[in-house]
Amino acid sequence: MPVKAEKFNDFSYNGRSIIKKNYSKIPGIYLWVNNVNSRCYVGKSINLYLRFSKYLSPSYIKGNKTKMAICSAISKYDIDNFTFYVLETFDRDIVSQKYFSEKENFWYQNIKPSYNIQSIIDPFSGSNHYRFGTKLSQEIKSKIALVKLLKVD
Repeated sequence: MPVKAEKFNDFSYNGRSIIKKNYSKIPGIYLWVNNVNSRCYVGKSINLYLRFSKYLSPSYIKGNKTKMAICSAISKYDIDNFTFYVLETFDRDIVSQKYFSEKENFWYQNIKPSYNIQSIIDPFSGSNHYRFGTKLSQEIKSKIALVKLLKVD
C-alpha cells in the first residue's frame, strides 16, 4: 500500500490547530523540507504535535541551533520557508521502540536527509555527534569513576 504523507506549510494559529487536532499524542515519523534549498530532516516522536511545536518555539531553535542542523536552518531561513510532512503514524499502544526506530531508519535511508547529522541506527557515536571531541571536566570524570566503583555486578 503506498504511503501518502500529509503536508503542512501553514504555521499560523489555524494551521497549528489542525496539526494539534490530528497529531496530539500520536507517534510517528516526520520530515522537514527547506523550500529554499530542498535540504531536509527526518525525525520521530511519540507525540508528533509536541515535537512539531518545539520547532516553532524561538527559544528551542535558539537553544539548539549549534547542536542541530535543522534548528540552525530554521533560524537562518525562517520557519515559513519550510514544509512539515507527517510521513507515517503508529498506534501508541502497539508500536515497539525497536520497530519505531527501524521505521525511522527506513525513511532516513530512502530520503537521505542532509540536516540529520547523526546516524539513526547508532545515534550517539561517531564524529557526527554534536558532543564528539568535547572534553569532560575533572568533576564529571570523578563522578563517573565513583559510579563505576559503586557499581555491583
